[in-house]
Parts: sequence; structure tokens; C-alpha cells
Amino acid sequence: MAKLALLITLICSLHAIGADRDPNVEDFGDDDWIFFHEFVNSVDLLQENLSQKIYIFSSSLDHTLYSTLSSQTKKFESARDESAWYDWFFREDIYLDENIKSYARIVGGYRFDHLGASSFIQDATIRLNLPQTEKSLQFFVGVDEQSDDIDAERSDDVGFKYFLPTIVDNFKINASIGFAGFSYPYIKAYIKYPYRYQTLYIQAIEQIKYSHQDGYEESTSLYIDREIIAKRVLRVLLKRSSSYNKDGMYYQAALSLRRTVHNGAGLKIQIATYGKYTKDDNGLYGYEAKVTWKERLFRDYLYYQLEPSVEFQKRYNYKTNYMFTLFFELFFGKI
Repeated sequence: MAKLALLITLICSLHAIGADRDPNVEDFGDDDWIFFHEFVNSVDLLQENLSQKIYIFSSSLDHTLYSTLSSQTKKFESARDESAWYDWFFREDIYLDENIKSYARIVGGYRFDHLGASSFIQDATIRLNLPQTEKSLQFFVGVDEQSDDIDAERSDDVGFKYFLPTIVDNFKINASIGFAGFSYPYIKAYIKYPYRYQTLYIQAIEQIKYSHQDGYEESTSLYIDREIIAKRVLRVLLKRSSSYNKDGMYYQAALSLRRTVHNGAGLKIQIATYGKYTKDDNGLYGYEAKVTWKERLFRDYLYYQLEPSVEFQKRYNYKTNYMFTLFFELFFGKI
């Protein structure tokens, strides 16, 4: 109220100065004019001090907000770039499913399974861009669909994959048509939307597939990455899937820490659970903890990978199952 009264007094005084004087009204005396000028000078000084404080406050607020947003942006960009590098180095499904470049990958090794059947590992995949299509069409031979599910089945596929241009925001879309196991025709759509939430790099992926052999299949995956310290990325994976020939819904949750140990070597530590929701059987059916060590042996194309793991699966009455995987990889990514 005091500030309002002061403002009204100032306005009235200024108005009185600029207005024509009534000859019947007595003018201010000298003391009144001295008091008025001192009052106006005090108001001017107050306004100058308040303006200076407001300017200092707004500049400080602007600097604080800019520093905070800039720091979050740098952390997000670092998490995004580091995640992309680890996906490439460990040949994660999120990299292999959307990689538009030509490459050839040959894997050979052995998996020891304490309670199950040990087996040799052999896999070969070739993907070639067709230059005349502006590198939007890719021919592939090998595994078209990647999966980390312990019960997932893989088949050798052959076909074409078309990468659609980015039209809406950051949506990345590709579509495949081919033959699973070189015999059963199928079509598949892959949709990815990456986005940022503060320092988190989030990637949402939807895959829809229809094949003559298995019918309709679909899955939704959510990857949440954050760089906790330099060169160390924490990833949370949430995934659900359903299919025509399987009752209910299957889901997976995994937490992994990925880091580089030295140039050409990476370490991944992961824990995961697997479950399903069906009419007859609900709940978790598998737990897994594994450590992956991968290192470059020669040049940029020869690698080896060691992967000890411990599993507790319902099909073995949740008994401890020790597994150990060793394989060598030839990866030619610049063909």
C-alpha cells in the first residue's frame, strides 16, 4: 500500500507541474519546491537501484538456466553418442536392425550349457546396399531379426530391406520382405522413435511381422540410456511381445552397464528377467546374469568375445545353470 500511495503522489505531482496554474491558487513555497525535488531525486535513485538489482538477478538467472540446460544437453549428447558406439561394438540388435550401411559378419564359436545342450555357434550375415536406390534399399542374407531372448529362435533369411526417408520428426522406419529359412515368405515393419528426457537418451521401437509359417508377431522395446560417468553407460531395456502361435504376452526387463576398458576392448555386465502372461501360466520363467568381454584381436575386423553367465530357468526347476560362450567374429563394415 505504501508503494501505491507513493506512485499516486508522484503522478499527481508531475501532473500538477505540467498543468496550467490557477491564479486563484497559491503557488508552492521555496521549502515545498526543495522538498519536492529531493523527493523526486530519491525516487529516481530508488528506481535506478531497483533496475540494477533486477538486471543483476535476471542475468544471474539466465546464466544459471543456460548452464543447467547446456550441461543437460552435453550429458544427453554424450549418452547418445556413447550408446551408439557400444551398440556398434557389441553388435547389439538395435544396431544391426537399423544399420543402413553394407557389412558382412561371420561368427564361429562354442557355447557350454551345464544343464542344457552345449552347441557350436555359427552364423553369417551379409547386407549390401544397392547404390542406384540412393542407399535406401538393402539386400540381406542371414539373420534379419535380432533378439536377446533366451528362448528366441533364429532362422537364416534372405530378402530386401527398404529404409524410408525421415518425414516426421525423428521417426526411423524400414520395411523388410523376404523368406525365413529360405522357404517361408514374410514381411516386417520396423519403427523407431528416439527422443530426449533431460539427460536420458530414450529409444522406443515397434516391430510388426507377418509370415506364412508363424502368422502375426509384434514386439515393443524401450531403451533408456544414461552416461553415469565418462565412457560408462547404464541401459535399461523393457520389452514385450506377442504372436499368433503363442498364447498371451511375453516380456523382458534388463539392466546393463557398458564401459570401455582400453582401446579396442569393452565390458558389459547385465542382469535380466523373462516372464509371460497367459491363461494357464503367469509370472517369471527365467533369470539371467552375465558378463561380456569383447576385444579386438587384429585390425578393425577380427574380434573375440567371452561371456560367462548364470541362469535360473523354470524348465530346469530354477536350478543354477552355468553357461560359458566363446566366439570369434569377423566384421567387415566398410564394404
